[in-house]
Amino acid sequence: MKPRLDQHFMINTTILKRIVYLAELKEKDVVLEIGPGTGNLTKLLAKKSKIVCVEKDCEISLAIENTEFLNANILEVIETLEFNKIVSNIPYCISEPLFKKLFKSDFELAVLTVGMKFYELLMSEHRFGIVSRAFFNVELIQEVPKSAFKPAPRVKSALIVLKPKQKKNEESILKKLVLLDDKKLKNALLKAFEGVKTKRETKEIIKALDSKTLGKKFWQLNEDEFKSQLSKVTDLP
Repeated sequence: MKPRLDQHFMINTTILKRIVYLAELKEKDVVLEIGPGTGNLTKLLAKKSKIVCVEKDCEISLAIENTEFLNANILEVIETLEFNKIVSNIPYCISEPLFKKLFKSDFELAVLTVGMKFYELLMSEHRFGIVSRAFFNVELIQEVPKSAFKPAPRVKSALIVLKPKQKKNEESILKKLVLLDDKKLKNALLKAFEGVKTKRETKEIIKALDSKTLGKKFWQLNEDEFKSQLSKVTDLP
């Protein structure tokens, strides 16, 4: 076990089986598993569907039928992978950066074990929670006790199901700004309002924002800028 890699392997058979059940797996599904570790979950998943495992620890290697195994950092390779479901007990230290990748990923369903504090963040009125719920329906299935892992983590965990929201919500300005997070906010707004507002209307909207805010990228905004500035131009709750 390597604490620096946030390794806590699930050993509770009942919860592992419930995770597989929740994934509603079919033979045609391709499942992404992040951080498979010793393969306790992988072995159960591979009986149902093809599995793509991504493990950062180069000393871990799994040879399980119906499984493709990659030694890699998921944050660096997820855009290159093909999958339609995600089933993982994810390393908690990558929760936020991983979700930022998931906002831009196309999948049907995710069954994830996350830290309880991260689940609470997803359901909060902070920026990350508001953005996450713009993209996903988040359902808490159960609290997962520390004893379900070896070694036990220092924090409580939560088993959740994510379902991407319907495509009709794709046109929200907030979601467009998240998907354009590589651009400064001014340029992202110009792009986001294309086909929605005239250029003149868009410029008037942009004038209502602070110049310092316009010079930042989406994830560089602090909590106050996110709520006080973006509420002027987008559909924040």
